[in-house]
Amino acid sequence: VFPTRFVEEKAGDKVIRRWPVHDFTLAEIKQLDAGSWMDKKFAGTRILTFQEAIDLVRGKAGLYPELKDPEFYRQRGVDPVRLFADIVKKNGLEADPRTPLVLQSFDEATLKAAAIALPTVPRVFLVSPADAGAAHDVVERMMSTTDAMLTGLSQDSAPVGLTRGMSDALRAQGWITAQDRGFQL
Repeated sequence: VFPTRFVEEKAGDKVIRRWPVHDFTLAEIKQLDAGSWMDKKFAGTRILTFQEAIDLVRGKAGLYPELKDPEFYRQRGVDPVRLFADIVKKNGLEADPRTPLVLQSFDEATLKAAAIALPTVPRVFLVSPADAGAAHDVVERMMSTTDAMLTGLSQDSAPVGLTRGMSDALRAQGWITAQDRGFQL
């Protein structure tokens, strides 16, 4: 729909074209086909807002949203946790057993802020193989006395969302992963 509105980024020897979501209005994003890449039977599927997703699944299923690139938005004066908390509270999802909610993020500051803003909403700290060592350090830091009060993390209770191949290593150290709790990533 918007073939000329890309941004070029250099990645090694390659130039990659990207279409950052923040460069588009919601009305423009709503024009995009979000399904045909997966299968032609999903062609024409439109992107939902979070409110539309809540309205669609409320009482029928749970929600497992991820706050994407929160540091990028914080640098621009947008508080993604506040926006998320506002919509969660507006919809009464803090502890709705018919519509369970679990917040996931790769960002430590996001999880800490969410623990304060929405203490009853479970949080999953996502890590990737490239970040395994750093993630372990962050989780350990988050479990320090002060941070543990803010995040509620402990080796017995902290779901850690992992990309494939990392679960066994953290389980061996005593961590419970999001997958162990039944969350499918």
